[in-house]
Amino acid sequence: MIRFSTFYKGFTLLALISACEQSADLAIPAQSPKLNVYSSFGAGDNHDWIFVISQSKSIVDTTSISQFGIPNAEISVFENDVLLPSPQLVDIQEYFLNGFDIGGQFPATGMYLSNIKPQAGSQYRLILSSEGIGTIEAESRIPDKVEILTVELDTVMVEDVNQIAVTGANARLRFKDPGNQPNFYHLFVEISPDETSLNVNNIFGPQLRVNNPELNLDTNEDDILSEYQTLPGGIFFRDAIFDGQEYEISFSIAAQLLVRFLRGNAGEEFSTLNVRFALRNLTEENYWYHVTTRLQLSVRNDPFAEPVQVRSNLEDGFGLFAGFNQDEVIVILE
Repeated sequence: MIRFSTFYKGFTLLALISACEQSADLAIPAQSPKLNVYSSFGAGDNHDWIFVISQSKSIVDTTSISQFGIPNAEISVFENDVLLPSPQLVDIQEYFLNGFDIGGQFPATGMYLSNIKPQAGSQYRLILSSEGIGTIEAESRIPDKVEILTVELDTVMVEDVNQIAVTGANARLRFKDPGNQPNFYHLFVEISPDETSLNVNNIFGPQLRVNNPELNLDTNEDDILSEYQTLPGGIFFRDAIFDGQEYEISFSIAAQLLVRFLRGNAGEEFSTLNVRFALRNLTEENYWYHVTTRLQLSVRNDPFAEPVQVRSNLEDGFGLFAGFNQDEVIVILE
């Protein structure tokens, strides 16, 4: 009887609490829009210096990001306090692979192009304004180049038995890390039948899978892809375990073009293949922006995950204005 009485009292209390519940609308106050900028620029890079500019949107706004571009922004860029020619507005769809469908990842407008090539050791400052939204500023620099010492690309395919990524090939890249300072890296690969095509502004590179077990990445992509750590478009890592030393990073390249060539299925379409290995020495703000962006994407479908705030170095705005210095080696397969 005691057990029944305790259960009955508990059930009654629960029923009373439930009966007192009221539905309420969650009122989220409207926020004034702010300027967003993405501009990762550097020395030793064959790609153009671009600025993608848009305005922020409310958390409850379901409008596509493609509608938030700003085609009339006023952009001032300074190199060592000297004003540079203003970047010019370009058509995004025409710019990326002659109308390649970028799937709503960028605004439909609001991309600007500069013909200036950033210089190593220089300081850069951005002042950006848009009528009705405001003005933002940011500063960055071009760090020193970290040279690639050796690159090795295996011409024997690696079959991915776990089907985490497409079949590819293994590669190793060795470099000398500058000592007594933190360094931040981005390693990526571009593949093309000819060297000229490597300069096409392709925003999608092959997937790379890290094979160094001792290299702890700051991203948690391995939570998505089992024990693999895959970063579309490249690998971001720090020098915490090899400061001031030579280091060799081992990784697998997952690319259909490479697979076709190694399998001998290229036919008469192409007889050689150019594989560009690029190592970027990033500024710290450049590194953390890209790492936190990937962290945010990795938990986007998990309602119980800890929120991830994407890092920004823009005062009174969101996004990135930051430099890098790139070294590269092109391996030609015949």
